[in-house]
Amino acid sequence: MSFRAGGILTAGLAGLLLLAPMPFGSVEPAWSTTLVTICLALGVVWLGWRARRGLPVIPWREPLFIASALFMAVVALQLLPVPAPALQVLSPRAAEFRAELEPAADGEPHGLAGRRPVSLYPWATSQALLRFACYALIALMTVDLAAIRLNRMILTGVLVAGGTFQAAYGLGEYLSGRQQIFGYHKEHYVEMATGTFINKNHYAGYLEMILPLALALAVSLFPRVRPSEYVPLMNRVAELPGRDLFRAVLALLLAILMGTAIAASQSKAGIACAAAAVLMTGAVLALREWRPGFILAAGAAVTATVLIFTQGRGALLFDRFANVHDNFTGVVGRLPIWKQAMGVFSAFPLTGSGLGTFQHVFPAFRTRDSGVFLSHAHNDYLELLAEAGTLGFVAFALGSLYLVWTLARRSGGRGGFGPFGVAAAAGVLAMALHSLIDFNLAIPANALTMAVMVGMLVAWRRAASIAALEEALPADSWAVRAAAPALALVAVALLAVAPVVAGGSGGDEGADGEGRDALQAAGSDLPPGLIGRWARAVDDGNAERLFLEAADLGRLGSQALERLNRIALDQGSAPEAGIAGARELFVQAIELQEAGIRRAPTIPQGHLYRGHLQAALCATGAVNGGDASRCAIEAMVSFRAAMRLNPMSATMHAKIARFYMRTWLLLDATARSEALPIIEKASAMNGSDSEIQEWISAARQPLPGADS
Repeated sequence: MSFRAGGILTAGLAGLLLLAPMPFGSVEPAWSTTLVTICLALGVVWLGWRARRGLPVIPWREPLFIASALFMAVVALQLLPVPAPALQVLSPRAAEFRAELEPAADGEPHGLAGRRPVSLYPWATSQALLRFACYALIALMTVDLAAIRLNRMILTGVLVAGGTFQAAYGLGEYLSGRQQIFGYHKEHYVEMATGTFINKNHYAGYLEMILPLALALAVSLFPRVRPSEYVPLMNRVAELPGRDLFRAVLALLLAILMGTAIAASQSKAGIACAAAAVLMTGAVLALREWRPGFILAAGAAVTATVLIFTQGRGALLFDRFANVHDNFTGVVGRLPIWKQAMGVFSAFPLTGSGLGTFQHVFPAFRTRDSGVFLSHAHNDYLELLAEAGTLGFVAFALGSLYLVWTLARRSGGRGGFGPFGVAAAAGVLAMALHSLIDFNLAIPANALTMAVMVGMLVAWRRAASIAALEEALPADSWAVRAAAPALALVAVALLAVAPVVAGGSGGDEGADGEGRDALQAAGSDLPPGLIGRWARAVDDGNAERLFLEAADLGRLGSQALERLNRIALDQGSAPEAGIAGARELFVQAIELQEAGIRRAPTIPQGHLYRGHLQAALCATGAVNGGDASRCAIEAMVSFRAAMRLNPMSATMHAKIARFYMRTWLLLDATARSEALPIIEKASAMNGSDSEIQEWISAARQPLPGADS
């Protein structure tokens, strides 16, 4: 069991490391969920492996486990529903948002009532907590695996192989001008290398972690090069066996390839952090243990990269470094983004808005750069501060400091690691620096790679443990000891896949099951039977899924409303049964939409579409000649909430402006006085939108015969 489990663990983790970067860094929900599920499955095997070797099934005393558990415990508190008075004390702004934006549920008075969690989107927080737990699990797994030399070399080889593929693929697309990611045609960063990542900075972030390992691999292949005052260095290199020399040169070429790819990404932070990682590795190795091989390898890699990339269009890279100041202070610069992100922290200083909620809360605090979509703070630490608040950030900082302190207490690393331990530390340092000005750790592939690097660093610095033994210790009851935590991981894995199973279009239990027949008639991909019901019950907090289901019902209702209007025009009136059916669809859609808003009250799109649904519901009463003048007013409250939550969205203002432009003749004077400033603001935000500009120009023309 021990050998088989160890082989499964190593092979599974190796495959995961190769797979994760391929689908755009695993940022898509389906791929991210797949990654998490595989992590949890490997965790089950890891628990059995530890139990079979006579180790504690859960490494309770491991500093990495303690640090991770401390942070996770604080985040878990964000998910606990608390009474309204307690919420007003812990997070007054969260209580304010919920009281003003949440639609009243059946049987509840309007405003904040009952228990609510601190997180403004608990489902997103639970998903972020699950991902963090999986990264911590992978890091702990790596600590045990890296204690065995064969596993350590396999993981290193896989990381270098993954970096080599990304470097070669990115350079191939960059130099050929084809600029695709497999079958996907890139729309952004088309003049830069990005590999299979969408963003150049995340591509550079991935490579900068692996580059020191490639250099360390080259160093390890020069075992016979030793300092000598009698034999010149080049003579000692020449005495190496041909196979060793070839492998060392090949590893050095791979490092040069990665360095060139980082330069081709034109990511200034990536280049700077990679250089810092190489310099840090070289300095430590030079000071602690004289290794001329690494100094030669690092010098050759840096020199070759500079020489290669300063030719042709690579020379433009220096121009990009000349514009560093503009990148920080200009339009969509880092400093303005950070200043706006600090507004989120200022609003939720103690407990944060909820881990994983930044993109759902940040738009409400935007104060500039309309028309530019931003979903991250471009600083992982600042985003963590905004999401976790002072309590969560302090827990993370204390856990990190405790881990660093335990690692620093040892005077030397584990024997047999060679330069790989320092290389892992360099990769961690590079990512830690890069996280100051970007959001690499929000990319699952990069976060997973970082977790493995942290695990290798911990394995290098800590004392040898029983996990490094090749023979399993007698443990007759290992299966019994591992059963409970393994079953817990299986249960968590089932929770992780529930959103995917419950996903797609269509509604079921979100509107008390009343939308099922209509959606099945529309050909919805509703999961059948008990599995579908279970998945939707588990995924009940997913507001975005509820919004999609509401959109499906609203689409059906709109199609029915259009048919009824045509019938009314042709025949003078539409059948009341058809009007009642369309109305019922809109009622169910609004119920779903409001259920989603109660789960995530700060998502502006939820309020925007609720306004459209309310207007459509009102319009069903005007099919046979009823009063339609109130329909646009019905949507006004929801539209105001949407604009308050996303004041800098040009797209959202354009959608609301078009709604009022098309219903202008139905608005009374009061409604027009409120709608006109919205249309004018949309016009200013969307200068290239000819429809809005022409409407505004016509609206500003004086009426015939009016005084000038």
